[in-house]
Parts: sequence; C-alpha cells; structure tokens
Amino acid sequence: GFVIDGRLGTTPWRLEWGPSQRPYIQGQELRLRSELGLASDLQLVVMNRALQEQMEKDVFDQYVEGVQTRIDNQTPPEMRWLVMFPKLSGSDMGPLRDNYVALSSMKSWLVQWLQGPLAQALASAPIVPDTPVVLMIGRGRLMLRTPLAEPLIGPLQMWLRLFETAMREARRVSSTAAESVAP
Repeated sequence: GFVIDGRLGTTPWRLEWGPSQRPYIQGQELRLRSELGLASDLQLVVMNRALQEQMEKDVFDQYVEGVQTRIDNQTPPEMRWLVMFPKLSGSDMGPLRDNYVALSSMKSWLVQWLQGPLAQALASAPIVPDTPVVLMIGRGRLMLRTPLAEPLIGPLQMWLRLFETAMREARRVSSTAAESVAP
C-alpha cells in the first residue's frame, strides 16, 4: 500500500491505500481522513443502502442470535451507530434516499451537511450500488472508506474530490453551528 498527505487550503488530509481494516471491505481499501477539529460528541455516518442492510443483518446475527447482550469495542463504530442513532427520513435525505442512509448524534448538523454540494457529489458519483461506501465523522475526524482493488489515478481523483467536498461542507456547517466545534 501507500500513504499520501495533502491539504485542502490549510486543512491537512491523508489518503491511504492498502489491506482492508474493516470486515465489510474485502481486499484492498481506500481510506481518506482529515482532522477537522469538530466536537468530539458529533458522530455521524453516511453509507450506501446495501452496506447498511448487510451490517444490520450482521449485527443481528452476531449479537441477538448469539445472545450477546452488548456490543464490544472490537465492533467498528459505524456498526455500533446503526443501532444507536436514528436514520434520517427519506425527505431529509432528498436525492440520496434511494441509495444511501444517514444517521447521527446531531440530526440538524447532518441534514445541513447533506444539503447542497455534498448531496450532489454523492448522487453523481459513479458508485456501484453493492460497493461499500462509508463517509463518517467521529472524534472530530472526517473519514471515507471504500474498496479499491487497484490504485488507478481516475478513481483516486474521484474519491478525493468527493472527500474534499465533504471537508468543505463540514467546515461550512461547523462555522454556522456553534455546537459542532470542539471546545
């Protein structure tokens, strides 16, 4: 694999390509992340609908069928959040409602984030419906994860443009929502 560090304005980001770090991504994984200085209690995830359905089935099979009564810290946060936070309604999701689900600890922040350029970028991205795509914010960090078998320039550029749009929109929302900035 490899790592590339870059910046959007003054905000650094990191692109990593290598073996998957999540059970729902087989093979090689593309990870993009940026420390945005958002409130640590802001937790949100946007993922494609097929992945959400598979994760909910896995959580049910693993924790309910197995009679396990709590989720441990080995479970990725995006799986834990599926059972902790309510999903946005179809009307809140707008053009993303057919292909994506979104949930958050701060619904109003998430709704603002998904309005405008980020929703347009997600809706127009050439993503195969069964391909896992996770865009999340937790502990002040924005993260994107998706499988990528080969690190070809075209797909890397497309994912980076989408990620930078998510960064810009997160900064826009955090500048208007005082509760979203870390103390």
